[in-house]
Amino acid sequence: MAARLYFIYGQNRLYNPRSLNELFDPPITPTDVLTMFVQKSVKGEVLHFAKGGDLKLDFTYVKDAAHGVLLAYYTKKPLHMAYNISSGKPHSLKEIANIINEYSGKNCVNIGPGIVEGWPPRPKYLDNTLAKKELGYSPKYTIDKGLIELYQTVKDDISSNKL
Repeated sequence: MAARLYFIYGQNRLYNPRSLNELFDPPITPTDVLTMFVQKSVKGEVLHFAKGGDLKLDFTYVKDAAHGVLLAYYTKKPLHMAYNISSGKPHSLKEIANIINEYSGKNCVNIGPGIVEGWPPRPKYLDNTLAKKELGYSPKYTIDKGLIELYQTVKDDISSNKL
């Protein structure tokens, strides 16, 4: 059986591009962009991108992904060969930037409308109904809750010189 994971973000997924121009160039993934938004905001560094804010994807917090994988692993005689482990809800990069800015009390992450050119087209979200029904999976982290926990972890790591 396979657990199909979708855009995992969370602790220990830090990204350091050589330049900000690389942030939206392949093979950078949307989770790298999300992580960079949090890191720069914690440091008080301003990011401005003219476009990309309309890109919507299903970001899954790492703790929800781990929980889903464990449920799949311990399921005896699964009825299907694959289960989607995801939040099941798409969020735009603009929405994510707004959550980070609001929580931090800073206006560090600014992103204009439009899509990110060069990124392969992907579904906006994975339907996790089967995992809910057959594995008992239910994501516990909203995008807000996951970003806030990630923000706090990055902030703690920076203050203790781990980053």
